[in-house]
Amino acid sequence: MKIRIKAPIKKRSGSTLVEVLMASGIGLTLFAIVGSVSIFSGRSMTSLSYYAELENQSRQTLNLMTTEIRQARDVKAYKTNDITLVDSDGSDLRYFWNPTNGILKRIKGREEADLLTGCNFLSFRIFQRNTIANTYEQYNATNNLTIKLIDLNWVCTRSMLGMRTNTESVQSAKVVIRKK
Repeated sequence: MKIRIKAPIKKRSGSTLVEVLMASGIGLTLFAIVGSVSIFSGRSMTSLSYYAELENQSRQTLNLMTTEIRQARDVKAYKTNDITLVDSDGSDLRYFWNPTNGILKRIKGREEADLLTGCNFLSFRIFQRNTIANTYEQYNATNNLTIKLIDLNWVCTRSMLGMRTNTESVQSAKVVIRKK
């Protein structure tokens, strides 16, 4: 008869169900935190880049329009979203805002350029240069001969993932026609 000696049973290392559940819970919590921070950071960076783009676009447009309006000879036609000037070289210069697509266009001769996009509101108003007593307001111009000042106002925004964000550019300026 052979005697068999059994080797000692080795302890197996492993995880219990409780340990697995705890590790999974901690891992999911960390994953959720990292994911939330990533999404928030992405939205913030996108919002900042939209804001910078809007401010740059608005500043360039305002500089161009201010320069050209100051040097215009006269106002040929006027509506609250459309103004045509007689430019310093005698040609027509038109600024037209289309509320349907939110684009402000500059049209001079055959040249056409989009100055602003994503524009939710734009308004041109015309005034005389004289101020109303004890105010900073001007008298409304009653005809093309009395127009000396043009008031520009606009609001542009950008959408992110189909939703309008708090990124907007609001501009307002009163520009005097110097050559008139």
